Amino acid sequence: MIKGIHIAITGILVFYKRSEAFSQICNRGGIPQETVTKETDILVVGYYRRNSIHGDKSNKRIIAERYISQGSKIRIIREDDFLALLWGSPLVDQKTQPILSAISHCDNDFAGTDQHSGLVTGKNGCKHINWK
Repeated sequence: MIKGIHIAITGILVFYKRSEAFSQICNRGGIPQETVTKETDILVVGYYRRNSIHGDKSNKRIIAERYISQGSKIRIIREDDFLALLWGSPLVDQKTQPILSAISHCDNDFAGTDQHSGLVTGKNGCKHINWK
């Protein structure tokens, strides 16, 4: 499904380290990219913590959106869509889907960390991975 496709990754992924994700891309005939270029077909957006330099979006996402506004056909997808591409089918695992969804929708104000799972509870009650 991803043979010959140029794929860049931004942010932190839940299921793979970036090097492992790149290996998975290569093993399926895809072309991993460290940076977003006009050749990029897909930008996978992982967890990204807002910062004072780039705001709500990573530099790679800003560049991809600029290319898109200039007519490029880059698709920006979340990690769960990327995993579906790798695994060849939609995610149906009820255990993993809530974690992926939480990463996309939670605030960055932490209320506490579960010592057993490593999940952080946001002030709005969402759970997400403790990256520290």
